Amino acid sequence: MQITNTLLPEIFSHTALGIGVTALTWFLLFPLRSIIKTVKQKADILDSLHVELAQQRTNCLTTLQAQGTKQVELLEKMAGTLDKTNDAQIETNTILRGLQSRF
Repeated sequence: MQITNTLLPEIFSHTALGIGVTALTWFLLFPLRSIIKTVKQKADILDSLHVELAQQRTNCLTTLQAQGTKQVELLEKMAGTLDKTNDAQIETNTILRGLQSRF
């Protein structure tokens, strides 16, 4: 009985100390866990944004590439029209100079 009386307070104090250290550790690490969880969420959001932006960039480049050939065709057509307009303007200027020299 005397062994139990001497060991019981010692066992209880060691148990209480262990529970106290565990609780203290949990309270100290809880904010750290919360911060780590928040950082992981933000990293996931950034990863999804990166994927979305890469997809948008790919779509934009594909569209520009498809439109590029159309734009080149339209520019060539416009250049041909301007050449014809330039030739017509030269003829008109020649006729006007000829008429001007008559009067």
